[in-house]
This record gives sequence, structure tokens and C-alpha cells, in this order.
Amino acid sequence: MKLNSDIPAPVFRKTESSATVMRLFGVLVAVVVTFVSLKALADEPAEPVPHEALQSTVGEVPEQSAPLHVADADTLSTGPEVVEVVADPDTVWVDESSVGYLFESCPLSPLDILKKPMRQALVQRVLKGEEPGVLNSVYTVSEIDSLTDNYLKLKLTDVSTLTINKFTLKKKPVLMTVYTIGGKGRASDSDIEFFDDQWQPLETKKLFETPKVEDFLEVTKSDKKELKRIAELVPFPTFELTPAPDAKTITVSLTVGVFLSEEAKEELKPYVVPERVWVWAGKKFKMRK
Repeated sequence: MKLNSDIPAPVFRKTESSATVMRLFGVLVAVVVTFVSLKALADEPAEPVPHEALQSTVGEVPEQSAPLHVADADTLSTGPEVVEVVADPDTVWVDESSVGYLFESCPLSPLDILKKPMRQALVQRVLKGEEPGVLNSVYTVSEIDSLTDNYLKLKLTDVSTLTINKFTLKKKPVLMTVYTIGGKGRASDSDIEFFDDQWQPLETKKLFETPKVEDFLEVTKSDKKELKRIAELVPFPTFELTPAPDAKTITVSLTVGVFLSEEAKEELKPYVVPERVWVWAGKKFKMRK
């Protein structure tokens, strides 16, 4: 039989749909291989922790929980929580009820530049009689000037200080913090706060009588108009608070001089009492009359 040469032979071409199927098949294979690999890793048994590592002697501080001190300055970083620390084998034990221990967890925002290991280092250096300063996260030196079980005074920066007092009210511990900023042409101004020993805030106005400009003016009581006029010369009063280590008194100073004109200063001078003393009256700090 004679074939018709005019009829074209069939041509088989790879269609677009078949190419898509091949690609999907390749992706499926890759997913299966990855799943098998991850499952094999997850099924590997964890390395057991030695029994000795879980034991500690009563009264001893486990090595991993011992306070740390900051390494040399060039190991610090201003990034959050990036501080290289090394364990100190000569750690001095600190009572958990003491201000030195409570200082480690103080929540005041100015202390954000002192991470917990830095605060521990400050306390340890004082207890060991070493140089009191450490480099904080903004590369300035912070140091503790005074430390007892119930009192701490910290020079946070060149222009700021913090004091922490601990005292008892109705048989419960109370923490009083005074943060002061000033210096270099700025009038010193203090912020006072109160907390329980878990650093839960207490209402300040119930424990501290707020100072007023009038408290620092010696004007005849009967001349109320004159007192009001003199007080109005100080539209934005600032006060520096200095608590005694025993928390029985707080010395309060009116510190508005740098904000006043020379004329206002001269007019105020005959009337101003530079400082007053607030005393603990059993339930609240009040100005001594």
C-alpha cells in the first residue's frame, strides 16, 4: 500500500500544564525531605543534666545565681541588655531585705542606664571596700556614696543622684526614693516616691506633705495679700529634697534662683528662708513648724 507523503507526521510538544506539574512535584519533594530532616532532629534524645548540677547546699548561693560585675569598659554596648559580665568567686552575701539587694530591682526609669549586673557590681564593690564606680550604659561613671541596710545614696551621673530609704509603717516596710537632677546652670529639682518592699507604688500625698513656695517665705501672717504677691514672683518653683539616712527627716530647699530675674531675686531676698525640715510624724512627713 502506498503511503501518502503529504500527511505530516505527529509532533509531540511539552505543554505549559505539564511543566507546571513538574515544578509542583519538585516543590513537594523538597517539603518532604525537609520534614523528614526536622523530625529526625526532634527525635534525638536531650543530653541529661548531671545530678550534681541540681544540688546545692542550704545557705550557699548557687554559682550560676551569684551577683556579677561588669567587665572592662570596652566590652559594654549601649544596645539594650548588651553587657558582658563575668562571675565573681568572692561575692559578698547580701541580705534580701536590705536596700542594697532591693536596689537591684528598683523600677525607676532613670536607673535604666544601670542594668542589673551593674547594680550588683556597685553593691559588691562597696561591701568589699573596692573602687565604688562602674561604667553605665551611657558611658559615664555611676557610684554609691553611702550604703547601709536601710539607706543607699547613688551618684547616678554628674548631674543626678538617687537615694533609697527603708523604714517601717504599721509593721510593714516602706521604701522611699528621691531622685534629684540639677547642676551646670540648672536648679536642682527632686522627685519623691514611695513603694512597698515589692516595689509596688504607694500614694505619695498620703506619706509626704507637698512643699509650697509660701512655706519658704517669712511674711507676717496677717498680711495675706503681701504673701500672695511675693509667692507669685516664683511661678515655677523647684525643690531639692535631702532625706536623712535614718529617714526621720527630709531637708527641703527652694531652688528657683537661676530662673528668676535679678529684680525678682532682690525683692525675694528679705523674705526667703533657704530651707525647711520635714519630719516623720508617725504616718506622714510634715514640715516642722
